[in-house]
Amino acid sequence: MILYFVKKMLPFMAAAIPFYVLARYLFIRKRKIAVNYLHEGALLFFVVFMIGLASLTILPQSSITVSNGFHTNNFIPFKVFRDTYITVFEERNPYGLTVLLGNIIMFMPFGFFPALLWNGFSFKKALLLGTACSVFIEFCQLFLPRDTNIDDVLLNALGAAAGICCIS
Repeated sequence: MILYFVKKMLPFMAAAIPFYVLARYLFIRKRKIAVNYLHEGALLFFVVFMIGLASLTILPQSSITVSNGFHTNNFIPFKVFRDTYITVFEERNPYGLTVLLGNIIMFMPFGFFPALLWNGFSFKKALLLGTACSVFIEFCQLFLPRDTNIDDVLLNALGAAAGICCIS
C-alpha cells in the first residue's frame, strides 16, 4: 500500500528536483551563504517530499472514490477511530488500520525534518506546522473531487508530533 503511494509521488518529486536545485543554487549564490551539504540534502529531501505529498493530496484523482456519485466529507471528529475499530476488530479487515497509520506516518516528516534543519523547532511548532498544513490540504480538497475528513487533520498533527519525538 505504501509503495503504491510512493510510486504515485515519484514522478512529481523527480520533476521538482532540477527546479529546486537551480532555485536553491541561485539563492545561495546571491546571498553568499556558506553551504552545508548535509543540511542542503535534508532540505532538498523535505521540499521534494512536500511536493510529492501535494501531488497525492491536492491534485484531483484520476479515479475518484465516490459514494452515491459524490465525494464524501466527514466533519465528525473521531469518526475514523470508530470506523477503524469496526473495520479491524469486528469485520476482521486490517485495511482500516492501514488508513489510520498511513495518515500518521505521512506527516511524520513535518516534525522530523524541520527539527533537524532549524534550531529551536519545538514540539509545539511541529504540532502547529502539521495542523496548519493538514488544514490547508483538507480545505483545498473541499473544492476538488476529493474526500475531506476532519480526522485527517487530527491524525496528521499526531504524525508531525510523532516525527519530532523520533529525534528528541
